[in-house]
Amino acid sequence: MQTLENTIFNFINQYQIEKKYKSILVGFSGGADSTSLLYALNNVIKKNKINLQIVAIHLNHNQRGVESDKDEKFCSDLCKNLNIDFYSYKLNSNKKLSELEARNERYNFFKIASQKFDTKCIFLAHNQNDNVETFFYRILKGTSPTGLKCILPYRKNENLEIYRPMLYIKRIDIENYLKLNKINFVIDCTNLQSDFSRNYIRNKMKTHFLHINKNYEDVISNLINIINLQEDFLDKILDKKLKDILTFDNNELILNKKKYNTKKFINLNLALKTKLISQILQENKLDWNYKKINEICTFIFDNSNLKNGKIISISAELFLFSNSQYFYIYKKKPKNEECLTIYNLNRIYEFDGHKIFFEKLNKVPNNFPKEDEDYQVVSFDMLTLPFSIRYRQNGDIIQPFGFENGKMKLKKYFINKGIFKHNRDKIILLTSKNEILWAKNIGLSNKLKVLDSSKKIYKIVIKKV
Repeated sequence: MQTLENTIFNFINQYQIEKKYKSILVGFSGGADSTSLLYALNNVIKKNKINLQIVAIHLNHNQRGVESDKDEKFCSDLCKNLNIDFYSYKLNSNKKLSELEARNERYNFFKIASQKFDTKCIFLAHNQNDNVETFFYRILKGTSPTGLKCILPYRKNENLEIYRPMLYIKRIDIENYLKLNKINFVIDCTNLQSDFSRNYIRNKMKTHFLHINKNYEDVISNLINIINLQEDFLDKILDKKLKDILTFDNNELILNKKKYNTKKFINLNLALKTKLISQILQENKLDWNYKKINEICTFIFDNSNLKNGKIISISAELFLFSNSQYFYIYKKKPKNEECLTIYNLNRIYEFDGHKIFFEKLNKVPNNFPKEDEDYQVVSFDMLTLPFSIRYRQNGDIIQPFGFENGKMKLKKYFINKGIFKHNRDKIILLTSKNEILWAKNIGLSNKLKVLDSSKKIYKIVIKKV
């Protein structure tokens, strides 16, 4: 068995592909790399009687007119000759796509094919040269050590399980395999154009690298492997540290519900700090580089003694909040100006995804709920309908619970309660005109205080549907 086929056979065994799946999708463009993968994989399965079905999938990007259609036909005909199932799709628009747009279209196509053929497994034909090009591309665009792990032999993308069995095979070995076996393939003319970044590295920069070191691809590939080992080691250490640093908060503003302990973060080794921040940025699909990571680490440190904390913008929609206790990323939402008027306490109301109802009680309860509960027991002896359910507005005031006289601005009340500015617009309020009666999960007005002599005692519930 040839070297390429040996590599694929060992890869199938290493990742236990036959045990996990009944069929494999193979990304098939008709180019040298994917054609060699399809041939070699088909031979390996047949020669070793491996119980796996191959489905070759082809996306016609519709970028090169008749040439794109010829490539699709080549792929279809080749699969007929090899008795391999073939599935293709042609993009409707021939609008020129950027590298990122083309990639997104491919992965959307992969997901559709995955559902159609009921398999999560897809083999892609990236090789050592692709990985080296990715290395230089990411260095020049700006990245972190995690980014320099480059293309991985296996990774998950949502429901897809992506495998790259030829990642450590050189392109010259792929070309030799095709030549030796007299296998035809198509040549995408856009690969010869240097207006795409990766093509520029391949077509223009490669000559200079070879002038310095004829074995530069092996050298860079070895460096990538070392980076992978070191990054994996850091990942394991960070995973252990995260047990103490990471907590979960159901506040709907906090992305992924993740909050991080400020003090414990500051005590981390600098390498772990930068790694955690880069992970957070990647998790939220944000551009990341050392400068941005360093700015965020500095921001967290500078606010580590501030009780109220500060906010920094990290994208057009996302912000980082940090104070002495914790930090997290949140998405600022437009303020909801909706106002629900309550004329009847015997009805069930709905407001911004919450259900509101009032239950009449016959006597003063023995126990009262805590301030942060989704319900409260109140007296309406001092008040008359109508009430309103809404979010805060300018001019809102409250007579805090326990204050027999005097009122304060709602803003000051929130500050006293330690409610941070970016959370204040999401607190549901029960009001009488501009006076706050109940700030949900925060506190009551003294006007709702239940006394032994109270007659109009109600249980108010505001619960998320």
